[in-house]
Amino acid sequence: MPKGKRKERYNIMRKENYATFKEGFIEAICRELSARGYQFDTTETTVTKVNNTYEALTITPVGKNIGVNINITEMYSFYEDEETFEEVVRKAVEVTEKGLGNTEIMTSVDNGLITDFDLMKNSLIMQIISADDNAELLKTVPHKTIEDMAVVCRFVLAHEPLGSVLVTNDILKVMGISEEQLFEAAEEIAPQNEPAIVTRLSEMLMNLMKVQGVPDECLPPMEEEQLYVANNPSGFNGAGVLAYPGFLKEQGERFGSFYVLPSSIHEVLILPDSMATDKDPEILKAMVMDVNSGVLDPKDKLTDNIYHYDAESGIFETGEKYVARCSKTAAMG
Repeated sequence: MPKGKRKERYNIMRKENYATFKEGFIEAICRELSARGYQFDTTETTVTKVNNTYEALTITPVGKNIGVNINITEMYSFYEDEETFEEVVRKAVEVTEKGLGNTEIMTSVDNGLITDFDLMKNSLIMQIISADDNAELLKTVPHKTIEDMAVVCRFVLAHEPLGSVLVTNDILKVMGISEEQLFEAAEEIAPQNEPAIVTRLSEMLMNLMKVQGVPDECLPPMEEEQLYVANNPSGFNGAGVLAYPGFLKEQGERFGSFYVLPSSIHEVLILPDSMATDKDPEILKAMVMDVNSGVLDPKDKLTDNIYHYDAESGIFETGEKYVARCSKTAAMG
């Protein structure tokens, strides 16, 4: 059988297997939650989130305005990875109960706080995502663009564990504010809620090993620093610091011109030009792409590009544009 036909047949069989799994999974989840005393309504829906679209079963407690989404697509992947059906159902029930128990989020929505901008604006944070990979999502979300990245806003509803809701066009409409008002508030408040932190990479790794209990005598020696990590105190959506007013300029005053390597939506790496004299931008980009394809969870990916900030001109651009601009300047000079 030709390779194309085998692949087509596999996809058909997988679709049929998924449909069978989905039917049995929903029945089992409802039966288990009912046995535990929950009263709820269910809705099947397609959820579009940052870097991720999936089929979900929404469990909404009777009398509540918000429910918990169970990612059926993900649960089927667990099942394909040879977890038993019973193990997958147990995992889904645990996730559901944990979500239903998050009273901070439930209370915020049920009390209508999510509709009141004056009450919610002090919880704003900023997130940077790929504009290309999230094109469909961005049709429904107020955003700004920085090269091929998009800046979006979130309201933090809970801190332990961290829970937030993406600000959509519908939420803006309900709140009665404009996109300009949203970003004006976010640019002031987000840096207060999640201040930018720029740390030497070796220092961050050293602290991480100490937290994990590695004895001081076993820690590796500090090497000459090349890379710095930019993120925030929570460690979530830390790449958003790139959008903070004055952030790039401040780092330019500290390092001079520098490259930005997007390691994930949670953090970026800063490589000063003074430390990158022997680093070809194409090699740096290849490094980022290797991490994105081989190590990083797809849900945490930012972009495959690298970026450059010119401290003298204040220009932030992709590495490709930076190289082209330098070549043009050299040719003219």
